[in-house]
Amino acid sequence: MNAFGTIANTGTIRFERLFSGPAERVWDYLTRPELIATWLAEGEIQLRVGGYVDLRFDAPKGVKSGTAISGVVTHYQPPDSLAYYWTDANTISNVIFEIERRGQQVALLLTHAKLPKPLVPSSSASWHARLDILEEQLQNRPSSSFPVLYESLVPHYEQ
Repeated sequence: MNAFGTIANTGTIRFERLFSGPAERVWDYLTRPELIATWLAEGEIQLRVGGYVDLRFDAPKGVKSGTAISGVVTHYQPPDSLAYYWTDANTISNVIFEIERRGQQVALLLTHAKLPKPLVPSSSASWHARLDILEEQLQNRPSSSFPVLYESLVPHYEQ
């Protein structure tokens, strides 16, 4: 399976990653605040349709404050799928996580849609790096540095 995401001309990026099961463990990393913080961001997702999404990302070096994401849960079907609006200071987009059981493994499908085209390369590199860190967490391995991973991936997605 290719770790790189696919990019559609419509401002949609899609990743498919295969992890060791069970699906419930992967689901926990998408929904439990203390586990979300290990690979994505500090914050909370209120687990019901209409619930709030509040994610706070660390600031990169030289920046005073990080990015804050707010949103609303639009789909919630544990432990198979979760979707929410991803709203920051400049955009409103959609994030969809889908879990498929494949024998002893679990496929995580991530779609981020309705992104403005100029944000697609950086968003793609960011999700790619964060999914790499999620894989490390699921394998109980030390996490890589997000900034280092991100910077190494940006040139690929800018092409």
